[in-house]
Amino acid sequence: MKHRGETMPRRAIPLLFTILLLCTTLDARAGSRLQVVDPWVREGPPVARVLAAFMVLRNPTDRLLVVTAAESPRFGRVELHRSFEENGMMRMAPVERLEIPPGGQITLAPGGYHLMLFDPDQPPKAGEEIPLILHLAGGGRITVEAEVRRGGGEHHHHHH
Repeated sequence: MKHRGETMPRRAIPLLFTILLLCTTLDARAGSRLQVVDPWVREGPPVARVLAAFMVLRNPTDRLLVVTAAESPRFGRVELHRSFEENGMMRMAPVERLEIPPGGQITLAPGGYHLMLFDPDQPPKAGEEIPLILHLAGGGRITVEAEVRRGGGEHHHHHH
């Protein structure tokens, strides 16, 4: 019995390794198409039910890449949004997709495109990493870790 118990996990290791390798390969393939640069989430007050995430999405390919949805295990819902000015007022609206042109990029930044993060499981604190999953047209997806930052998100220069 003891001998059999020891060999089962050993036999499972190659299978587990193959499954992990397959998952990594699928994610790496999506990742090699879409490049996500400097993802971050703005820290909110502890009672905040809605936060925003920002990043730069780069497309190194020769074809259009489209982000169709996003999600996070830390939030109840994630939506693609755009802020814009209308009649002198700042407004915000959901968008169905983010199109990144061939060889181009889209910047998700305060006052423009961003991800709206609804209903956090607990208030994210500065320095934490939040997993964000971007879904691409055609079924690919890429997972990134977004750093929670105070204020405007600049992490290179801190003035006190």
